[in-house]
Amino acid sequence: MKHLSPTQVRDLIAATDGDRNRLLLALTYEHGLRISETLSITKSHVRRGYLSIRGRKKGKRADEKLSPATLELFERVSANKCPNVLLFPFSRQWASVIFHRAAEKAGIELQLRMGLHSLRHSCAHHLLDAGANLAIVQKALRHRSIGSTGIYVEADGADVDRWRARAVMGGGASDRGVAQAAALANVGQRKAAKDRNPSPPSCIGLVQSIQATSCLDSTRRNEPSPADTRRAAPVAP
Repeated sequence: MKHLSPTQVRDLIAATDGDRNRLLLALTYEHGLRISETLSITKSHVRRGYLSIRGRKKGKRADEKLSPATLELFERVSANKCPNVLLFPFSRQWASVIFHRAAEKAGIELQLRMGLHSLRHSCAHHLLDAGANLAIVQKALRHRSIGSTGIYVEADGADVDRWRARAVMGGGASDRGVAQAAALANVGQRKAAKDRNPSPPSCIGLVQSIQATSCLDSTRRNEPSPADTRRAAPVAP
């Protein structure tokens, strides 16, 4: 899924004009909100530092703790608002304009068809990068089915482009990767050859085998043959 890096998200929010617009992006990213969920927030949605999220698209309802910085920003923006008045009284299209203006001001080069919803994807990817499992991400995004969360495990297009460039254009990291792959291949080939052709016994085993064979031959040489036994048999009177 298309997403921003943590540094890009910080730069994006810092470059946003006005507290209200900054709060719009901060809430969308930190809580993985859908655009419709963000635009429906009122002052009454926050009580004792918790944001009450009313799920859309059959999502679950949740109460999530706001970070101290975001809570302070929320209280500043909602100070003169009535409880049921929307904090962001504008359309999805205008919210997208706010996002793209901030990205341009921060010098962030966005991928094709990358908009405000990518902040929700960024939240999911950053949770996974931090070591969270899919169950945590499912809870954070309020998915009813973990199958919906599984899409974030797929490789991102930008990551594929970066690895393709390293593989095709070369470079130190690419050379090291090729060398490591070749080393692993050689190990695999040697193991396969060893399985096909068992290695000879060790030096100690070989010496012991030779000594055992020599002793057996010596014993056989010292044993009288059947003919000698017949010749040495006493003659009956």
